[in-house]
Amino acid sequence: MSGALTGLGEAWWVRLAAPAIALTDACEAAGVSTNAVDTLAAGDDDAAASAVLTCPSYFCTPGAFVLVLAHLTRCNLDFELQVVMGADARASVYAVHPPLDEHSRQLLSQVDPERAPAASELEARARSVFARLRSES
Repeated sequence: MSGALTGLGEAWWVRLAAPAIALTDACEAAGVSTNAVDTLAAGDDDAAASAVLTCPSYFCTPGAFVLVLAHLTRCNLDFELQVVMGADARASVYAVHPPLDEHSRQLLSQVDPERAPAASELEARARSVFARLRSES
């Protein structure tokens, strides 16, 4: 690993959250089994349910994850992208997309000054990937 992921250690993964229908459609378009999608309860409105795709996982390889992300990006659909470091209750979650606002960045740098730059680097790398995905459509 290099760049921003170097400081994450060995236990890390990426989580993509989106409306359940959009994420399921993106998985189908990318050839990813919908078994990879965990749907979160939405109450009475199934259309408003959200879902999560985690990578790496049994049903989702890193390459497949990028294809799902590319579909959501090209279709200009809403999603959240997070990098998670750690595997227990003390795990750190870096919100990569949508990017943090300036006030949140300042708070993060006060709370955890050592890891705050990693969040900014991850966001910058994500923006670069999104730009390439959009230009290739």
